[in-house]
Amino acid sequence: KGKKVFLDLKFHDIPNTVGNAVSSAVGLSKMLQVKEAVSLLTVHIVGGSEMLQYAVKAAQTKARELKVARPKILGITVLTSDVGMTNTREVVLQRATLAYDNGLDGVVASCQEAAYIRQKFGKDFIIVTPGIRPAGQDAQDQKRVATPSEAIQSGSNFLVVGRPIVKASNPLQAAKQVLKEMS
Repeated sequence: KGKKVFLDLKFHDIPNTVGNAVSSAVGLSKMLQVKEAVSLLTVHIVGGSEMLQYAVKAAQTKARELKVARPKILGITVLTSDVGMTNTREVVLQRATLAYDNGLDGVVASCQEAAYIRQKFGKDFIIVTPGIRPAGQDAQDQKRVATPSEAIQSGSNFLVVGRPIVKASNPLQAAKQVLKEMS
């Protein structure tokens, strides 16, 4: 239908396996006969430099081979449900640096770290922020949450708003509320 797809599968395995998975994701464009089946996809940064490099190279190679758009590759920093660290900001910035140094297009990070990432890596580094909850809504299993307006103000490019919309009694109204909070 021409919509952009965020393939949030959080690939994390040995470098060759991740490279093959990314190549398959890019290959969806050919299978579906579209220029861009997957716009964004995710890998776990903790997989290390070699794994990240395989992911980037696989995306570039397959996109060039099929003459389709290369998806932007985003690295997962720390899950927003993870609160076991005392130095979360430092860990997120270390992982964002690893993502940047290995050619990823951006990261997935909570609103609490987004401003620091934006300051360090500039406006072209993509930041996707999960754990978005409209003002006054329950955080559920998310620990490091933010409202849509907080995430936008912190420098996030894209917001992940799942259950507050899909589980709402009126999903359209819930989506409109999120958009209103973003503006």
